[in-house]
Amino acid sequence: MSQNIYDDETFFNNYSKLPRSMIGLQGAPEYEYLKSLLPPITSETKIVDLGCGYGWFCREAIKMGSKSVLGIDISKRMINKAEELDTTLDLGSGNGEIQSFSKLIKYEIQDLEKLTFSSSSSSNNQFDLAYSVFVFHYLLDLEGFLRKVYSSLKKGGTLLFTVEHPIFSCSKYTNYWMDYQNDPEKKIWPVSQYSYEGERITNWLADGVKKQHRSIGTYINTLINIGFTISHLNEWSPTEQQIKDNPNLLIEKERPMILIIKAIKN
Repeated sequence: MSQNIYDDETFFNNYSKLPRSMIGLQGAPEYEYLKSLLPPITSETKIVDLGCGYGWFCREAIKMGSKSVLGIDISKRMINKAEELDTTLDLGSGNGEIQSFSKLIKYEIQDLEKLTFSSSSSSNNQFDLAYSVFVFHYLLDLEGFLRKVYSSLKKGGTLLFTVEHPIFSCSKYTNYWMDYQNDPEKKIWPVSQYSYEGERITNWLADGVKKQHRSIGTYINTLINIGFTISHLNEWSPTEQQIKDNPNLLIEKERPMILIIKAIKN
């Protein structure tokens, strides 16, 4: 079973203060790049957001035209917040009537390690897009999970996801910047234990957060072995304009924090 750290009160309270929690996708600097990789979204596009959190992408997908979005998260606190935001944020009007996010988005509380889809429809070949941000590095059985995702996608369907970049996640000793030769102007990100895959314990937003470190090769080869075709891979870093707008992002050019992968079901 996955660690449900997001229902930990300390973690959840600290998470709620992050820009991506408070203002949504505008607070996630990598989103514009992710958005460029999305397949065309129409009223017929069926989407599942795996680890949907506050439901920001679920609502964005509805705004882009989808009429069917499923958001799944292990955290009851996250789902409760998503449903609350669905009722308070205005979708706008269509055909002279006020439309509601809550009528178009369905949420489920599930451990993705034990992922199942509603019995009201076949679990196979039902989604055009599976989307996930910063979730897969929490999962122990990544291959088993991805096989279920593969089965749930229609032929030609898209899996688009981000994880912590393995260079960011690999070290067992520390996961913060160090000064090179005691010079605070020269920062080094420690890289060690890269080929030793497995559990890493971090104290991010709360103590004892469990994550799974995997190499880039493991992510790619697992997807290929299941049957996916890798369509795109990016080791994200901020653009010059993003750095100009937010100078705090400059240090993110020193090492990749985010790995973005787009895969297609054959």
